[in-house]
Amino acid sequence: MPDSRERIWFRATGCILAMIAGTGIQVGVYGPILPSMLEHNWLSKSQAGYIAAAASLGLLVGAFACTFVAQKRSLGFTARLFLLIGLISMALSAIDFGPIWLGTLRFLSGASTSATSIAINSLITQGIKGKTRGTLIGFAGFGTGFGFIIICATLPIQFINLSSTPANGWLLGTILTAICILIAWPGLHSRKGIAEFPKLQHQHSHHRKGLVLLAICYSIVMFASAPFFIYFSAYISDVFKISADSSSGYYIVIGIGMTLGGLVCDYVLVTFFGRYVSLILAIGIGVASTILLILTNTLWVSLLASFFMSITFSGTSALKTYNILELAGPAAEALWLKIVKIATSITFIAGSFISGLVLSLGWDYGQMFTMVAIALTFSLIIALFIKLPEPVVVHVHDTTK
Repeated sequence: MPDSRERIWFRATGCILAMIAGTGIQVGVYGPILPSMLEHNWLSKSQAGYIAAAASLGLLVGAFACTFVAQKRSLGFTARLFLLIGLISMALSAIDFGPIWLGTLRFLSGASTSATSIAINSLITQGIKGKTRGTLIGFAGFGTGFGFIIICATLPIQFINLSSTPANGWLLGTILTAICILIAWPGLHSRKGIAEFPKLQHQHSHHRKGLVLLAICYSIVMFASAPFFIYFSAYISDVFKISADSSSGYYIVIGIGMTLGGLVCDYVLVTFFGRYVSLILAIGIGVASTILLILTNTLWVSLLASFFMSITFSGTSALKTYNILELAGPAAEALWLKIVKIATSITFIAGSFISGLVLSLGWDYGQMFTMVAIALTFSLIIALFIKLPEPVVVHVHDTTK
């Protein structure tokens, strides 16, 4: 009887749980806890952006570290190692030793998130061909959004009591992450007889122009996403005068949008409009939602706009991942995933740092979101020039009678 650990469903379940912990909870926990940290003077608004920039720098380092460790050991070992690093960094974040301490821990968390994401996206499709690859990538993206929902739904619970101390939120995230890692652990291993990464001489694509444009387009989207993800909960708390506990709960709107983004953009839109138009529409939804967020002064409208913005950020991520596969091909996919991860890490660092800087200069949230709308408009223009290769159709003349 074949080893059950080699079965697709067993490995996929482990990978999805790893994404819930390593990318969903790890990334999602910071924003909802931010109002409580501001309220208890753990950091200032501008420092919040700088700390997020440190986490983004970790994303950049993690992209390099993932490949290095995986080539020395394996993708499975890499995923497990960086999940543990993320778990430890989250647990230590419950101790208030100042912004530099928290920034260092968020740097480690960012490295964990980046390396885990690359390892899991490669691991979950290892040895898999055809449309199943796209389906599995979609499930991995679902794990990220579901992780957002879990942490945002549990933080407002009265027992957690964020109004008392932000440390309770960090400890909750640590417990949830540990549970996911424990269950996922057996399924996080490389398939027997499958190469971890293609050899460098085979990592070549004939569609480099399209890949470069896609990298630039998605990098700008990531720049635009930084202020939104970092300050959404603080924006709700400040503008609508909502407590830290309640504002963290509203962050669940983003989690739901993140979960549905891949389905909406990479399935529904693609089914009706094709991949070229879908990317344009996905970014266009973000532009319209940002403008609505700037113009509104009503809570439910702000939440609706934020929901659609999160669909844009999640949906373009799903489209980007599959489009890289289409443009680069299976042999060069891992290389271009790494290149795009590095590029987007740099732009997310810039977005995080600049958002903190402009708030320190006296900008309000409306002006900051205007910057987001302008960036998304630039990415929309670039998306118009990204063409995917036409599928190859082989016609066979049937001479049988």
